[in-house]
Amino acid sequence: GVFDSNSTGIDDNLVKLVRDKRLISTSWGAYNDTTNYTTYSNYNSDWSRPSNLNILLNTYFFDPDSTSSYGTCENLTYFGSNNSYKTLDCSKIKKYGIQTQELRNYIQQVKWYLFGASSSLSKQDWYKCERNDLSNCYSQSTGDYFVVSLSNIGLMYVSDYLYASGYFSSSDITSSSSSLYGNQNWLYNGYEWTITPDKTTDKSFCVYDNSSVSSYGSIYSYGVRPSFYLKSSVYVTGGNGSYLDPYTISCDDCDAS
Repeated sequence: GVFDSNSTGIDDNLVKLVRDKRLISTSWGAYNDTTNYTTYSNYNSDWSRPSNLNILLNTYFFDPDSTSSYGTCENLTYFGSNNSYKTLDCSKIKKYGIQTQELRNYIQQVKWYLFGASSSLSKQDWYKCERNDLSNCYSQSTGDYFVVSLSNIGLMYVSDYLYASGYFSSSDITSSSSSLYGNQNWLYNGYEWTITPDKTTDKSFCVYDNSSVSSYGSIYSYGVRPSFYLKSSVYVTGGNGSYLDPYTISCDDCDAS
């Protein structure tokens, strides 16, 4: 889709992409306060802390060869359940991550909004909620949570998924708890995390296998499809967008700076 400054904080219209297939399945992420990523707390649904997925996508997917303060991707552990930790299989992140600096320069760093709710809403209200334009929707702002995250890579919002369904008219106000949202929906791909948190401290919203949207404990493993925005200077050079003839793109001023 094409999004304006209300969704990105960038004073331009930007194309947003979502990966077609799941990259991995893993926890949305518990807050951890050490670089070896082994200290668990109750702040599961704070993307900015950073969460498990924030680190995986903005460090290792964005640059598969990254050697950050968290170490290598293969050595990263994340909180599972019952006070256990799991080691992530990073092979797909290495294989399908963004391989060159040239391609990383095509991606626009934007504001990802971290406001959420604790109940099901219509797609119109979800869009407002995510951007702090609806009462009773707020970030995890009990003292430590950030309301936005300036990042290169994120996930789809709840509203992205809901608006992608062609089953409902643009004005329909059916609740996101409906299992009909998967009908005629090019974004539906079974269990999958969104970037939208629940306003409680231990849940985030995901698409269920029945295609409804609800919140679930952020420590559990669901599908992950990275999402990002292209810089406005990126343009199509060929292809028709089909599977056999995908778009090719280029950018004249996406330098290494």
